[in-house]
Amino acid sequence: MGIREIEERLQFTQRYFVKQATEQVGFALRLVCKGSGTLFVCAVTLMSCTEQITGWQYSTLLQMDVTKQVAIPQLLEAACPTGGFDQLVQESHLRMLQRFESSGVRLSDAAPPFQQEALERWTGQLMDVVRHDQSRAAAKAPRAVAPSCASDGSQSTSAGPRFGHVVKRSERDKQLCFS
Repeated sequence: MGIREIEERLQFTQRYFVKQATEQVGFALRLVCKGSGTLFVCAVTLMSCTEQITGWQYSTLLQMDVTKQVAIPQLLEAACPTGGFDQLVQESHLRMLQRFESSGVRLSDAAPPFQQEALERWTGQLMDVVRHDQSRAAAKAPRAVAPSCASDGSQSTSAGPRFGHVVKRSERDKQLCFS
């Protein structure tokens, strides 16, 4: 198999994955690369969900190295319209589900933690946006003029306008009086 054919087969797995992404729960096999450069066969489960409180949609991607179950040459051979890719994916998906069930893990049990995680992330992101907007608004707001120490009879003192209701300047003696 030449480089060109390998590229076409990798593109086939990508198109298959994208097609699966349109499903409520999709499953695909992909050839991916670790940070070290090592290639491996990755089983990808993609779940499209809707957060229950906000109604916002999100996707969850679960990835697992299945190179021991599906060898790289086996994936590449199957990754074409007539290579049996669908069957390979279905068999891998079934094995993965059986492995989860034998471990006592059901995918339906995964939904509540994903819902909570999504809500927490969105809440955090919304708070970040609010803080950012408040910072920008504060930066654009006109600055308060520093209070003057001159005796103009106003309630503003060098203590600042915050204490104007407590500290007053007496017109008669030009001294500070505390009320």
